[in-house]
Amino acid sequence: MTDPRRRRQLLALCAVLGGVLVLLAGLIVAGYRMDRHQEAEALTDGCDGVLARPQARVILGDGPYEDDPDESRDEGRPGDTKHALKVQCTVLGGEVALTTHIDAVPSHGHQNSSDGLYPRTRTQLPPQPLGSGWQGIFAVNDTPSYKSSQPLIAILLECRRLRGDLLVTVAADLDDVDMPLDDPRIRARFARFATATAERANARWKCGARTGHSPKNVALPASRDDYVPLDAAQGTCAHLPEQGRKISLAWEGHTGSEAADAPLEQCVLGRTAPLPTPAYELRAHYGPYAEEVRAQSRADSIHSDEKNPANADAGPLYWASGFWASAACPGKGERALYTIQHAGPSGNDPPRDKEHKRAEAHEKSALKAFAERSAKRHGCTPPVLP
Repeated sequence: MTDPRRRRQLLALCAVLGGVLVLLAGLIVAGYRMDRHQEAEALTDGCDGVLARPQARVILGDGPYEDDPDESRDEGRPGDTKHALKVQCTVLGGEVALTTHIDAVPSHGHQNSSDGLYPRTRTQLPPQPLGSGWQGIFAVNDTPSYKSSQPLIAILLECRRLRGDLLVTVAADLDDVDMPLDDPRIRARFARFATATAERANARWKCGARTGHSPKNVALPASRDDYVPLDAAQGTCAHLPEQGRKISLAWEGHTGSEAADAPLEQCVLGRTAPLPTPAYELRAHYGPYAEEVRAQSRADSIHSDEKNPANADAGPLYWASGFWASAACPGKGERALYTIQHAGPSGNDPPRDKEHKRAEAHEKSALKAFAERSAKRHGCTPPVLP
């Protein structure tokens, strides 16, 4: 029979151990909750609180989440003519990283940035209009330096309550995760996150822009294998002149009714021999993208009186073989800018003599057809041509 005193000692010890276990469990739960709270802050506080959290979780999973404090910043305010709003944040979840930028347009106070005024589209092939009532694009970078295609979505908010506009850009790093962008469901996830974040940015900074609806379908941008014969082109490369057998291929974006809301359009013309290869890039730049090219032209100009897109409406490109044109468009933004230049590393090596003159005639003819069709879609005036 157990000694009563011994039994009381055992019961007391069990009570103490039980209390310790309860305390440890409480500390573990509290620590877990604190960790989860800190992880959730990466989404809750990212980019001044405008990230669309439910849509982000669909892409990033259930966590844990991390942010990149070195890349997060909040500077200026919309409409500030000396130091405009420029916000950037990166949130990581598993093997996926989402980087979001919100930039005031025009980008006052950031002209000397080595990264440029706005996030780049990161692709040499045409983006697609985002559609669904949004003034935006869906671009894909499939360069060999990436293991998989990387999506980028840019949305321009034309503010009615501010002197300027807002540009919302979302890019994803998918190098170590299986998220094929040829799956329309995957593209829609990124598009829904970008548009929901744009809606929150529109409200946060009292922009008052017209917004669209949640995208269900987003067209896949062209890949290197998605070229068509130029005479069969129906999108951004439609009705452009061929140059014999030299220029007879096209990589293009869509030009349906939604294309009138795309702030960046592109057509890539190519040759067939010895392999299908891009030869020319034609781009239509609107709003921030026109401002970007003009700012870079101004910075790169050797002489202040040198004719360039920053001080003239049309002319020859001085940094590569090619030309530019421009047009006045509705709204308070920049004049639209249309360019044609050689694609690839040989862009600064134009052909010589008679071949050079034939090439210039073709470039001007192609730019004219491209610029006139794009300007008409966007409700702009007929372009001033070189």
